[in-house]
Amino acid sequence: MTGPKRAPFLPETFMLRLVCAIALLVGAALVAGGAIGADATARQPALAFESPTGNLRCVIAQGSGRANVRCVSVSPRRGAQLVKGQKARERPFSLVGPIASAPVLPYGRNQLYLGIYCRSKTNGVTCVDTATRRGFRIAKEGVAVFPKPAPPPSAAAPRPAQPSGPGRSSGYNCDDFPLSDGTSAQQYLNRYPDDPSGLDRDGDGVACEG
Repeated sequence: MTGPKRAPFLPETFMLRLVCAIALLVGAALVAGGAIGADATARQPALAFESPTGNLRCVIAQGSGRANVRCVSVSPRRGAQLVKGQKARERPFSLVGPIASAPVLPYGRNQLYLGIYCRSKTNGVTCVDTATRRGFRIAKEGVAVFPKPAPPPSAAAPRPAQPSGPGRSSGYNCDDFPLSDGTSAQQYLNRYPDDPSGLDRDGDGVACEG
């Protein structure tokens, strides 16, 4: 007399190998997916451009988790750098350059990339952190960093007298410059970065542009 028939089964060793193989495939897929996502986040391509003269060259890139822009003047050699969330700085050419020739950014045009705004003008290239409004302007004549730190109260220069006349209660207009003492609109803005007269309407640190 024979006993009840048993259902066919796979050997235990085969089942164990099958489970392990499935687990390895799932793990490999998760690791690969994570690596691709991390790589896409960390490796943003750099954006480079130069002024129409080719003398000013800039690169906006992402390094060490923070976006930054560095610009150089080829002649005379000087440099500037701005890291997101930090103050802009004038830097030696050897620390931020050289920068290779790149596509031209025409005068009056701008680039907005990784939260950094740069604009090309005949008086130089201005780059600004859109979150903090800190930035710099680099030109053949030099580097200007803004907002410029206010001088100590004891060393503060006296504020020029405000003009008076019909329809003018306080403040200057761009047409008022240069002042009688020779102060230009840009010098006035550098002296008073809070811009009490509204000379810098787009907030890029350049007075009476356009």
